[in-house]
Amino acid sequence: MAGLLIVQTGTTRLHGDYPAWFERALGRSMPVVSAHQGEKLRDGLDRFRPSGIIVTGSPLSVTEKAPWMLELGDDLLRSDIPVLGVCFGHQLLARAAGGEVVVNPRGREIGTVTVKLTPAGRRDPLFAWASGAEIEVQATHLDAVDPLPPGAT
Repeated sequence: MAGLLIVQTGTTRLHGDYPAWFERALGRSMPVVSAHQGEKLRDGLDRFRPSGIIVTGSPLSVTEKAPWMLELGDDLLRSDIPVLGVCFGHQLLARAAGGEVVVNPRGREIGTVTVKLTPAGRRDPLFAWASGAEIEVQATHLDAVDPLPPGAT
């Protein structure tokens, strides 16, 4: 089984970069496509043949609608590979799927957030460790998806 591919969408040097956070948490190194620096998802998929993709957070905003962001979102939706979008990553996927990303009118969300897993989410191997229908995650972001893409829950 192929490993995971990290798609990096920004950088934060103060506490280590985004890929390092995932590598530390998962206890292994993973290939990285630096999309924010012009690297193409397709090249990473062809080279590494991953079984899953993690799209990182970013200090950038999907509301900027930079050409590389629009292309990456569309390419991710066209791939047949499971994708986990974290913060910026989920907003990028939501925009590509027909949702809208806006500056959160309530300001920055920061702290522990409850995520409700759908039945499909509870069956997903990514959440095999979860014991119930809800998980607690740490979050901080200024943007929000509103409205959701058609069919999203």
